[in-house]
Amino acid sequence: MKTLYSQAQPWIDQAEHNLTISQFSNDKGYRSFSCFWPQQAAEVALKGFLISEGLPVDKTNSVRELVRHSTKRDPAFSRFDRYGAILDKHYKTSRDPLSLPFPDTPGDVFLPEESSQALHFATEIVEIARSKVSVLAPDESGVQTP
Repeated sequence: MKTLYSQAQPWIDQAEHNLTISQFSNDKGYRSFSCFWPQQAAEVALKGFLISEGLPVDKTNSVRELVRHSTKRDPAFSRFDRYGAILDKHYKTSRDPLSLPFPDTPGDVFLPEESSQALHFATEIVEIARSKVSVLAPDESGVQTP
């Protein structure tokens, strides 16, 4: 049977990959993508944390909802409620032109400060999720520590 760490770690790895894509998008000026990918990074990292707690993957895409579930397991996540609310706003509007009034498109409406903020918020969430999952890493003998 897989350890909780081996089940959760791929989610943390993917969250870090999403942060890298977000930073690349931000550097290239693709603001809508640099707002979407932080939301994805935070979502995936929180799911990784919840998996590390032995919980099934929640089908929600809401960072705020996942923060609330995570807070029930570890109060350290409570400070991210506001972050989740902001990141959730980017989930659809950053990639769906129908979510904006015509003729605006996602590529037109996101500001540099929004993408920087989203990246900052997601980075904090990924870092704490990573730290919580990493304590489950097996030691050199292969024994998973609590």
